[in-house]
Amino acid sequence: MNKKLINLKEISDARNFIYGMSILWIVFYHCALNASGGFLQTVKSYGDCAVEIFFFMSGCSLYFSYVKHPHVLNFYKKRLKRTLPYYLVFYGIVFAIFNLIISFNPLQFFLNYTMLDFWLHGLGNSPWFLAAIIIFYLAYPLIYNLFFKDYRLKKLWIIISLVALSAVCVVLSVFCPHLRIFVYRIPIFLIGCLFGKFIYEGKDLKFYQFLVLVCALIVGKILFTAFGEISIFRNIYYLPLSLMIIFLLSQLYKFNNYYFKAFNKPFEFLSMFTLEIYLTHEKVQENLLRILNLVNVSVAFDNQIYQLICIVLAIIISVSLASVIKYVGKLLFNRQQKNRDKINL
Repeated sequence: MNKKLINLKEISDARNFIYGMSILWIVFYHCALNASGGFLQTVKSYGDCAVEIFFFMSGCSLYFSYVKHPHVLNFYKKRLKRTLPYYLVFYGIVFAIFNLIISFNPLQFFLNYTMLDFWLHGLGNSPWFLAAIIIFYLAYPLIYNLFFKDYRLKKLWIIISLVALSAVCVVLSVFCPHLRIFVYRIPIFLIGCLFGKFIYEGKDLKFYQFLVLVCALIVGKILFTAFGEISIFRNIYYLPLSLMIIFLLSQLYKFNNYYFKAFNKPFEFLSMFTLEIYLTHEKVQENLLRILNLVNVSVAFDNQIYQLICIVLAIIISVSLASVIKYVGKLLFNRQQKNRDKINL
């Protein structure tokens, strides 16, 4: 029963492949392409699992980043530099067009652009995933200190913190139901934070631990089947399901590296632009239709050609704009570095 099943470091090795697969799954889930056949329809209907995978992998990645350079301000700078520039440019253009030029609603522009609209009203124009992940980034140094610092009362602090967090989650779920989409993702993120340490240290997943995960999956499935209309039970089921999928994807990546390495390459390429594609696809999907309607071009939202064009266009915009932003960022950095060198002469 103590026999090892996989080494958790394999998840780190496969992280780009997992990210690439997950972003395609999310795009497939969000789009209106018809999923012909029972299997594809099932995959599409479970697309929320890919979001759970993103939060889990984010928690793991934050451990890797923070343990190497445990400086809070540098950590914040690095994470926000990764997430905000693309959002500020792309969503700035989108919100300026639709909130300022077309509808001339400066207040809505402010709420959307600052992502306050999500925290005040829930799902809408602001990207809830980015709003949530920024909160997790800001909280991570505290999470790291509570979970991994060698405090004398570390275990007690963890228990107190988890009890307090559970109370906050219950209050938010009851009094702010529009935030449940964020609150119900807190557990998978925290589990990712804990697994980050195990993955970093190359711990093994034992057979009995895998059996515990299988049992949790079965219990979650039973609860989901019985109470699926209550959203919390969906997330209870999706948590072990997402972990199982991550383990399977890591083994698929390992298998492909042995026998068909080229299969992994497209997914590893897409992994460099996962956040950008996530932020872009739905906006292209929604707003391209609005633009076409403004110029009297009638297209149905569920038109299959339209949906395929949106997917391709979203990937092209994401890769192109992200590359331009990165290039401009390098130019600005080099210019600042030259100015510093001149001052130091």
